[in-house]
Amino acid sequence: MNTKFYWRKLRTTAISPCFHGLFLRNRFLSNFVTSPLYRRAMAIIWVSVVVVVVTLTHTWFAFLVAWVFPLTILYQISALLQFTSEHRWLVVPGVGKPAIARKSLGRFMGEAPPDAPFSEQPREWLLWLLRMVGYHLPARIAVISGELPEHDWHHRHPNHKDWANGVYHRQRDIEAGCPNWPEEYTEVWGLFNAVDCVFEGLSQMPRAAEEPKAIDMNAIAPANRI
Repeated sequence: MNTKFYWRKLRTTAISPCFHGLFLRNRFLSNFVTSPLYRRAMAIIWVSVVVVVVTLTHTWFAFLVAWVFPLTILYQISALLQFTSEHRWLVVPGVGKPAIARKSLGRFMGEAPPDAPFSEQPREWLLWLLRMVGYHLPARIAVISGELPEHDWHHRHPNHKDWANGVYHRQRDIEAGCPNWPEEYTEVWGLFNAVDCVFEGLSQMPRAAEEPKAIDMNAIAPANRI
C-alpha cells in the first residue's frame, strides 16, 4: 500500500462531520462534564459572559464567523495535522531510548532558498517567498506552533524546565553529539513532508497492521505510547 491511501483518508477525515462531531463532543465533555469542579465552573462562567456580551452587542454573525468557526472546524483540522505528524505512529517497535529517538521527529517549517542570486532566478525566488509566506508561515503559526517543532527533544528530556527554549537545547544536543543517546535526531522540513514521512512508514507495514478494524486506545500498552 502506498501513501496515497493515507493521504486520501486524511483529506476525508478533515472534512468528515463524524470526525468533527466526535471531536466537539469530547471537548465539551472534557470541559463541562469530566473535568474538576473548579474547571467546570470557570467554563460555565466564561461561556455565559461571552453569550451575554455577544447578545447585547448584536454581533452573533461576526462571532460565529470570526470566533466559533476558527475555534471548532479550523482548530480541529489543525489538531488532526499536528497529531498525524507528531510521531512515527505504530511503526517503531520496542521500548527505551532507541525506540523513543526513532519514534519522534523534529518538524520545522521552511525550506532552502534558491542557490543563485535573485537577478539570475527571479521566478524561483518569488516562488520560494510565496511558499514561505503562504505555506510554511501559516503552518508554523496554526499547526506546528509553540515548542512543537522540537517535540523530539521534549521526549528525550521530558523533565527539563526550560522547555520554552527547547529549540536551542535541541541544537546544543546535536552539536554535542547527542550525549547519552544511541540515536541522532531526525528532522523534517515542511508540514506535508512531516505527514508524508509518517505515512511512508505506515505504508511499509504488513497489511494486517495497516488496516485495523478498530483501535481501543485504552488497550494500547504504555510501552507503545510517547
